Amino acid sequence: MAQPANPPTHPLLDAIAAPAVVLDRTGSIRATNDAWRLFALLNGADPLAVGPGADYLLTCEQADTAEIAAGIRRVIDEEQVLYEVEYACPSPTEDRWFLLRAVAAPVAGGPGAVVVHLDVTHRHLIDPDARGLD
Repeated sequence: MAQPANPPTHPLLDAIAAPAVVLDRTGSIRATNDAWRLFALLNGADPLAVGPGADYLLTCEQADTAEIAAGIRRVIDEEQVLYEVEYACPSPTEDRWFLLRAVAAPVAGGPGAVVVHLDVTHRHLIDPDARGLD
């Protein structure tokens, strides 16, 4: 499904300052917030690959992060209410770390999840133990 030129706004989702998406029972993106769209734009992502209709879980699996896809799937399948994992996300210009938090949420009358990516880079820059350094 192609992303509309001007995606509909979701005030509750846009209230989240961090990049966030809503996933349906299949793991497809149903909605994104302003922070998600801005992050995608600033990082050169294809809007069709990261917008409504895109398969978020498949993207995780293709990016060699199948364990993250499995954790989110457990939330969508209502096996757990919350899944969290911290991951490195280096860019060409900086080292970055994010805390992914997936929370169960009903979507279109069925199970789903809200997935938020919180930037925790500051913690890694301040605390050598967080980076795995001695």
